[in-house]
Amino acid sequence: MTRSNIVVVTDSSAYIPPAASGDLDIPVIPLWVIWGAERFRDGVDIDPVAFYRRLKKSDVFPTTSQPSAGEFEQFFRQVGATADSIVGLFVTAKLSGTCTNAQAAAARLSDLDIHVVDSRSTSMELGFAVLAAARAAAAGLPLEAVIAAAENMRERTHLLFTLDTLEYLHRGGRIGKAKWLLGTALNIKPLLHFVDGSIEALTQVRTKSQAVERMLDIVAERLG
Repeated sequence: MTRSNIVVVTDSSAYIPPAASGDLDIPVIPLWVIWGAERFRDGVDIDPVAFYRRLKKSDVFPTTSQPSAGEFEQFFRQVGATADSIVGLFVTAKLSGTCTNAQAAAARLSDLDIHVVDSRSTSMELGFAVLAAARAAAAGLPLEAVIAAAENMRERTHLLFTLDTLEYLHRGGRIGKAKWLLGTALNIKPLLHFVDGSIEALTQVRTKSQAVERMLDIVAERLG
Protein backbone atom coordinates (compact mmCIF):
# COMPACT_ATOMS: atom_id res chain seq x y z
CA MET A 1 0.00 0.00 0.00
CA THR A 2 1.41 3.37 -1.05
CA ARG A 3 1.88 5.86 1.77
CA SER A 4 0.03 9.16 1.26
CA ASN A 5 2.04 12.36 1.28
CA ILE A 6 0.17 14.61 3.72
CA VAL A 7 1.56 18.13 4.10
CA VAL A 8 0.64 20.30 7.07
CA VAL A 9 0.69 24.06 6.46
CA THR A 10 0.05 27.14 8.59
CA ASP A 11 0.27 30.93 8.62
CA SER A 12 3.03 33.15 9.98
CA SER A 13 1.18 33.95 13.22
CA ALA A 14 2.23 30.52 14.54
CA TYR A 15 5.84 31.72 14.91
CA ILE A 16 7.21 28.19 15.23
CA PRO A 17 10.93 28.36 16.14
CA PRO A 18 13.20 26.42 13.76
CA ALA A 19 14.54 24.49 16.75
CA ALA A 20 11.01 23.22 17.46
CA SER A 21 10.15 22.20 13.90
CA GLY A 22 13.47 20.42 13.34
CA ASP A 23 13.40 18.42 10.12
CA LEU A 24 9.65 18.85 9.65
CA ASP A 25 8.73 20.57 6.40
CA ILE A 26 5.89 22.98 7.27
CA PRO A 27 5.08 25.49 4.51
CA VAL A 28 4.01 28.88 5.91
CA ILE A 29 1.86 31.50 4.21
CA PRO A 30 2.72 35.00 5.50
CA LEU A 31 0.15 37.40 6.87
CA TRP A 32 0.43 41.03 5.83
CA VAL A 33 1.67 43.81 8.12
CA ILE A 34 0.36 47.17 6.91
CA TRP A 35 2.24 50.23 8.13
CA GLY A 36 0.75 53.33 6.63
CA ALA A 37 1.41 53.06 2.90
CA GLU A 38 3.88 50.19 3.34
CA ARG A 39 3.04 46.48 3.23
CA PHE A 40 5.29 43.77 4.63
CA ARG A 41 5.02 39.98 4.49
CA ASP A 42 5.19 38.80 8.08
CA GLY A 43 8.30 36.72 8.68
CA VAL A 44 9.61 37.49 5.19
CA ASP A 45 9.98 41.26 4.87
CA ILE A 46 9.81 41.98 8.61
CA ASP A 47 10.46 39.83 11.67
CA PRO A 48 9.19 40.30 15.26
CA VAL A 49 12.39 42.03 16.43
CA ALA A 50 12.22 44.60 13.63
CA PHE A 51 8.46 44.98 14.11
CA TYR A 52 8.65 45.88 17.81
CA ARG A 53 11.70 48.07 17.34
CA ARG A 54 9.82 50.10 14.75
CA LEU A 55 6.58 50.07 16.78
CA LYS A 56 8.24 51.84 19.71
CA LYS A 57 9.39 54.69 17.46
CA SER A 58 6.48 54.97 15.04
CA ASP A 59 3.60 57.44 15.24
CA VAL A 60 1.71 55.27 12.76
CA PHE A 61 -0.09 52.26 14.24
CA PRO A 62 0.35 49.13 12.11
CA THR A 63 -2.44 46.72 11.26
CA THR A 64 -2.44 43.19 9.93
CA SER A 65 -4.35 41.58 7.10
CA GLN A 66 -4.96 38.00 6.08
CA PRO A 67 -3.69 36.57 2.80
CA SER A 68 -6.27 36.92 0.06
CA ALA A 69 -8.15 33.93 -1.33
CA GLY A 70 -6.07 34.34 -4.49
CA GLU A 71 -2.84 34.18 -2.51
CA PHE A 72 -4.11 31.05 -0.80
CA GLU A 73 -4.91 29.49 -4.17
CA GLN A 74 -1.35 30.06 -5.34
CA PHE A 75 0.02 28.77 -2.02
CA PHE A 76 -2.12 25.62 -2.10
CA ARG A 77 -1.20 25.00 -5.74
CA GLN A 78 2.50 25.11 -4.89
CA VAL A 79 2.09 22.75 -1.93
CA GLY A 80 -0.34 20.52 -3.81
CA ALA A 81 2.19 19.91 -6.59
CA THR A 82 3.87 17.33 -4.35
CA ALA A 83 1.15 16.56 -1.77
CA ASP A 84 -1.69 14.05 -1.86
CA SER A 85 -3.52 15.94 0.90
CA ILE A 86 -3.06 19.31 2.61
CA VAL A 87 -4.03 20.02 6.21
CA GLY A 88 -4.06 23.75 6.96
CA LEU A 89 -4.15 25.06 10.52
CA PHE A 90 -4.61 28.80 10.82
CA VAL A 91 -5.08 31.66 13.28
CA THR A 92 -8.47 31.78 15.02
CA ALA A 93 -11.33 32.93 12.82
CA LYS A 94 -12.49 35.18 15.68
CA LEU A 95 -9.48 37.46 15.12
CA SER A 96 -8.71 37.08 11.43
CA GLY A 97 -10.26 36.26 8.08
CA THR A 98 -7.38 33.88 7.33
CA CYS A 99 -9.44 30.70 7.79
CA THR A 100 -12.29 32.12 5.73
CA ASN A 101 -10.02 32.93 2.80
CA ALA A 102 -8.29 29.55 3.08
CA GLN A 103 -11.67 27.81 2.94
CA ALA A 104 -12.73 29.91 -0.05
CA ALA A 105 -9.55 28.99 -1.90
CA ALA A 106 -9.92 25.32 -1.00
CA ALA A 107 -13.47 25.32 -2.37
CA ARG A 108 -12.20 26.63 -5.72
CA LEU A 109 -9.45 24.01 -5.95
CA SER A 110 -11.66 20.96 -6.26
CA ASP A 111 -8.82 18.94 -7.78
CA LEU A 112 -6.81 19.22 -4.53
CA ASP A 113 -7.60 17.51 -1.23
CA ILE A 114 -7.46 20.41 1.25
CA HIS A 115 -8.65 20.38 4.85
CA VAL A 116 -8.79 23.69 6.75
CA VAL A 117 -8.79 23.62 10.57
CA ASP A 118 -9.49 26.66 12.77
CA SER A 119 -6.91 26.60 15.58
CA ARG A 120 -9.07 28.90 17.75
CA SER A 121 -5.84 30.56 18.81
CA THR A 122 -2.58 31.98 17.51
CA SER A 123 1.14 32.10 18.32
CA MET A 124 2.55 28.87 19.78
CA GLU A 125 -0.88 27.59 20.85
CA LEU A 126 -1.44 27.33 17.12
CA GLY A 127 2.17 26.24 16.67
CA PHE A 128 1.88 23.24 18.98
CA ALA A 129 -1.18 21.99 17.07
CA VAL A 130 0.72 22.41 13.80
CA LEU A 131 3.71 20.48 15.15
CA ALA A 132 1.48 17.66 16.41
CA ALA A 133 -0.16 17.31 13.01
CA ALA A 134 3.15 17.55 11.13
CA ARG A 135 4.71 14.85 13.31
CA ALA A 136 1.71 12.60 12.74
CA ALA A 137 2.02 13.13 8.99
CA ALA A 138 5.77 12.46 9.10
CA ALA A 139 5.07 9.23 10.97
CA GLY A 140 2.90 8.05 8.08
CA LEU A 141 -0.42 8.21 9.92
CA PRO A 142 -3.59 8.49 7.81
CA LEU A 143 -5.32 11.80 7.12
CA GLU A 144 -7.95 11.35 9.83
CA ALA A 145 -5.24 10.74 12.45
CA VAL A 146 -3.27 13.80 11.34
CA ILE A 147 -6.32 16.04 11.75
CA ALA A 148 -7.17 14.36 15.06
CA ALA A 149 -3.64 15.01 16.33
CA ALA A 150 -4.09 18.72 15.65
CA GLU A 151 -7.53 18.86 17.24
CA ASN A 152 -6.39 16.89 20.29
CA MET A 153 -3.44 19.23 20.84
CA ARG A 154 -5.73 22.23 20.37
CA GLU A 155 -7.92 21.03 23.23
CA ARG A 156 -4.97 20.30 25.52
CA THR A 157 -2.99 23.51 24.97
CA HIS A 158 -3.72 26.82 26.70
CA LEU A 159 -2.00 30.12 26.02
CA LEU A 160 -1.66 32.58 28.91
CA PHE A 161 -0.11 35.98 28.34
CA THR A 162 0.14 39.45 29.82
CA LEU A 163 0.99 42.89 28.48
CA ASP A 164 3.18 45.72 29.72
CA THR A 165 0.65 48.24 28.48
CA LEU A 166 -3.00 48.34 27.37
CA GLU A 167 -2.12 50.95 24.74
CA TYR A 168 -1.92 48.57 21.80
CA LEU A 169 -5.08 46.65 22.76
CA HIS A 170 -6.89 49.99 22.77
CA ARG A 171 -5.37 51.22 19.51
CA GLY A 172 -6.13 47.87 17.88
CA GLY A 173 -9.78 48.07 18.94
CA ARG A 174 -9.61 45.13 21.38
CA ILE A 175 -10.74 47.21 24.39
CA GLY A 176 -12.76 50.41 24.66
CA LYS A 177 -11.50 53.84 25.70
CA ALA A 178 -13.00 53.63 29.21
CA LYS A 179 -11.26 50.33 30.00
CA TRP A 180 -8.03 51.65 28.53
CA LEU A 181 -8.11 54.85 30.60
CA LEU A 182 -9.04 53.01 33.81
CA GLY A 183 -6.49 50.27 33.26
CA THR A 184 -3.75 52.76 32.46
CA ALA A 185 -4.57 54.93 35.49
CA LEU A 186 -4.51 51.91 37.82
CA ASN A 187 -1.49 50.36 36.07
CA ILE A 188 -3.43 47.13 35.56
CA LYS A 189 -1.68 44.13 34.01
CA PRO A 190 -4.36 41.80 32.59
CA LEU A 191 -3.77 38.07 32.28
CA LEU A 192 -5.33 37.03 29.00
CA HIS A 193 -6.19 33.72 27.37
CA PHE A 194 -8.21 32.31 24.49
CA VAL A 195 -11.76 31.09 25.05
CA ASP A 196 -13.26 29.41 21.98
CA GLY A 197 -11.09 31.53 19.73
CA SER A 198 -11.61 34.90 21.42
CA ILE A 199 -9.23 36.77 23.74
CA GLU A 200 -10.69 37.01 27.24
CA ALA A 201 -9.38 38.42 30.52
CA LEU A 202 -8.67 35.65 33.01
CA THR A 203 -7.68 37.92 35.91
CA GLN A 204 -5.70 41.09 36.50
CA VAL A 205 -2.86 42.25 38.72
CA ARG A 206 -0.86 45.45 39.23
CA THR A 207 2.73 44.57 38.38
CA LYS A 208 4.57 42.47 35.82
CA SER A 209 6.16 40.33 38.54
CA GLN A 210 2.70 39.63 39.99
CA ALA A 211 1.48 38.70 36.50
CA VAL A 212 4.31 36.21 36.00
CA GLU A 213 3.76 34.74 39.48
CA ARG A 214 0.02 34.40 38.90
CA MET A 215 0.56 32.72 35.53
CA LEU A 216 2.90 30.19 37.14
CA ASP A 217 0.26 29.52 39.82
CA ILE A 218 -2.39 28.95 37.13
CA VAL A 219 -0.11 26.55 35.24
CA ALA A 220 0.57 24.62 38.46
CA GLU A 221 -3.17 24.47 39.24
CA ARG A 222 -4.03 23.16 35.77
CA LEU A 223 -1.30 20.56 35.84
CA GLY A 224 -2.67 19.36 39.17
